[in-house]
Amino acid sequence: MLILLVLACTAASDADTADTTADACWTDLAPGDAAPLATGFADGTEGAAFADGRLLVTALGTGLVEVGADGTVTTVATLDHALGLAPATGSVLVADPGAFSLDGSGDDGRLLLVDLAGNARPLGIGMPNPNFVAAMPWGDVLVSDDTNPLISAVRDGAARPWLTTIDSPNGMGLSPDGRTLYVVSTFVTDPPLWAVPLDADGTPGTPVVVTTFATGDTPDGLAVSADGTVWVALNLANELARVDPETGATETFTTDVATPASLAFGTGDDFDPCSLYVTELYGESVWRVATGTPGLALETPTFAP
Repeated sequence: MLILLVLACTAASDADTADTTADACWTDLAPGDAAPLATGFADGTEGAAFADGRLLVTALGTGLVEVGADGTVTTVATLDHALGLAPATGSVLVADPGAFSLDGSGDDGRLLLVDLAGNARPLGIGMPNPNFVAAMPWGDVLVSDDTNPLISAVRDGAARPWLTTIDSPNGMGLSPDGRTLYVVSTFVTDPPLWAVPLDADGTPGTPVVVTTFATGDTPDGLAVSADGTVWVALNLANELARVDPETGATETFTTDVATPASLAFGTGDDFDPCSLYVTELYGESVWRVATGTPGLALETPTFAP
């Protein structure tokens, strides 16, 4: 079902990634500056991903929408429940939590594949509350559940527990060498950013705390840049944090975005490869935040029709 990704994460796909050097950065915004790209999302936005050079966002109350470089918003698919997104060739992976339950119960959550024409089909079922999605080089799609100590792995239509030792996992992202998965926790005291070591076949080792955030910051989405920096959306703190995963040093990068949820580095000719495109859970805008460094270039998975 899923064509294996190339583990050498620094090798960009010609079809969907930009130059990974700082020379490719747009210069109209200085690093740390933020500008709204699109507004008018009355119910907020959650997931964000680039597919084939197009920015897709989950608009709460609507479903999957495309946000153009000129700020126009077009509905791609009407979905009753949609949270996190991850790119795939010609489509996006969508976390559908079903009837969301804060206590972590239920099994009606699904992983959907939605093509850019709006056609949706399930890739995995039977999960409690799918939230964040990340496709892995060894063929699994990982799906986190911030209401349980659960990251599921989806492959061939089935979901199985992959890691159950991180409470309230949410945003996830690979290191540039593909041997560490970074994960943030959300609804816990002093929520950590975790580093999960990975074997060559994707088997997880024991998670290690990189740094912690303040209780109530509610870390949400996460992205990794080509230089290995980890960027974290601190939802209720109204901040984007920049973390050096080698030292754990953490700094506030911007406070311009209200309740930031998901982060995606730009891809394609119309978007800055050195900017994070950021959704607002309780705000009305999708933002562009310049970082001055390119996003990590990974090939996107391809699924059989």
